[in-house]
Amino acid sequence: MRKVNLILALCFLSLAAYSQEIVTVSGTNCVWRDGDNPVWSSPALDDSAWQPASAWTLSPAHSHFWVRCHVDISPLRSVSQPAVLVAMTSAYQMFFNGLPGGESGNIQSGHFSRNQFRVFPLPQALSARSAVIALRVTQRDFDRNALAQLQFGDLPSLLDRRSALVLNGIESHAVNFISYGIIGVIGLVLLGLWISDRSRRQLLWLTLSCLTLFLIRAGEFLNAAQFDRSDVAYWLAYAIGNLSFVTQMLFFFSISGRRIPRFLWLLIAFQFSDLVLNLSSLLLPPTLALPLQIFVAQRLEIWILLTEAVLILAMYGFAFLPLRTLPRPTRILAFFCGLWALSDAAWFALEITITRIYRIPDLFDRWHAVMLDIRTVPTLSAMIALLTLLFREQRRIVEERAALAAEMQSAQEVQKVLIPAEIPSVPGFSLACVYRPAGEVGGDFFQAVPIAAGGVLLVIGDVSGKGMPAAMTVSLLVGTFRTLAHYTQEPAAILAAMNQRMLARSQGGFTTCLCARVAANGVVTFANAGHPAPYCNRDEIKLDSGLPLGLAADTTYSETTLELAPGDTLTFVSDGVVEARNASGELFGFERTAAISTRTADEIAHAAQAHGQQDDITVLTLTYAPQEEAHA
Repeated sequence: MRKVNLILALCFLSLAAYSQEIVTVSGTNCVWRDGDNPVWSSPALDDSAWQPASAWTLSPAHSHFWVRCHVDISPLRSVSQPAVLVAMTSAYQMFFNGLPGGESGNIQSGHFSRNQFRVFPLPQALSARSAVIALRVTQRDFDRNALAQLQFGDLPSLLDRRSALVLNGIESHAVNFISYGIIGVIGLVLLGLWISDRSRRQLLWLTLSCLTLFLIRAGEFLNAAQFDRSDVAYWLAYAIGNLSFVTQMLFFFSISGRRIPRFLWLLIAFQFSDLVLNLSSLLLPPTLALPLQIFVAQRLEIWILLTEAVLILAMYGFAFLPLRTLPRPTRILAFFCGLWALSDAAWFALEITITRIYRIPDLFDRWHAVMLDIRTVPTLSAMIALLTLLFREQRRIVEERAALAAEMQSAQEVQKVLIPAEIPSVPGFSLACVYRPAGEVGGDFFQAVPIAAGGVLLVIGDVSGKGMPAAMTVSLLVGTFRTLAHYTQEPAAILAAMNQRMLARSQGGFTTCLCARVAANGVVTFANAGHPAPYCNRDEIKLDSGLPLGLAADTTYSETTLELAPGDTLTFVSDGVVEARNASGELFGFERTAAISTRTADEIAHAAQAHGQQDDITVLTLTYAPQEEAHA
């Protein structure tokens, strides 16, 4: 922006009075003086001791100064609407022959507008041959060309001149504006992709990179269009735009899956130091703000620019090199990221010549407009390519998730068939069961099969794993159990057969399982394959626990017998009850489970869920109520 201002100022200086309607004030007709005294606006003031404008240089002491220009306006005495066009990037007040003619910005704080071309109608007719223009200036921004450039003429002509200058600035950056406008649109598209899939952080980082780059170029467009915005808004937008260094680095490393070296964060912190100082200067009075900005521009700028060039190359190198270590799809992304990084590094390397180190000419001043347009080509190409590749990757992930969702739906349908919706009615017993999976598809199962001679055969279990594999294992075990129930009611034999079936058909994993035969007379026979023991009237039943199903072919299971009295209640639970865990990490535990084991199945499951469900919860209760007691 500073270079654009300089070019525009030089254009003003080189203009001659080319017609009778426009008079350009040459710097040889102007003098200046450091300080601030309202008396200096008087046309009668003797300013012969003031310094010529050609001797003015930006200094930390020049936060307040005056400029007086003696203008020959005789060619404009016939102009019906006399006006003056002022080109200046400072806060100032203008006086025409001692009368207030207009102002821009705040003369006290020094905050100014980035609209540097302003046309002011003159406060009196041009009857004399000469006039004195006095400018009271408060300078708080680093600008080597802070002195105003003035043109007098007819108001419509000057307004046309201003429009032409604005249009020329916009046209000279048209390619850049359009390209980064497309990048901004790409950022919005990427934002939509990220909102639909927030697990993909690289989409977020690339989104923010596109939007912050667009923000910087949009600021340049507003400057070229002479949009009336304050220096505070300019620096805030510029600071936000420079977050692109952070988002670009996060994007590179999220693509490669590598960790960011700490020293890169240090480089970024140093790179932001000038922004921090410039933003801090906004809170200071002009007498302090100008020296701080000059210090940043003259002492830090070369190191900041050098850091930016090194930072971009280091980001790419540590994120992607050597390329042969990356997966093939990532190499393609790395190639386009390399074009992006190289174009940025070349830009910052060229910008270093602003500081004119080792007598290197200011190449940036000569080539920055061309380089800015050239820079957009690899940057825009990289963005479009990255968007295309990421969109294809996003589509693949969506398809995989759709397939997974279909698989989960199939697993849910299988589970609905396998988990009984209603517990069968068994004379002499009251049965209830609650099943609450932790996810869409659980690994718990239970079955209750009435025995022809009276009583019921029960099984409860928990399959390791989730999703369709767990559902298929459950279907295998439930089918095996229901088939075996037609031939034998011996719990140990049933578990042994289920173990063999699981070993023959399953692909790894194991299952805890508890089988119980409850006879009509209240005698219960248990066999256990690693499942939590049941409770009888709040007391945990001591059972021999064998290995879970699916671990060893020669596993045998022993049986334990218990005789129920009328009114006794058996409570079977899965490990999701005892392993419920609250926010502080405390387990629900066996003691709490035993204490509530005489409650209803729904109350037990609700208590475990309220504590903090971590796994599937299954609760099965059986109360012995012989027929004669029920009739009594």
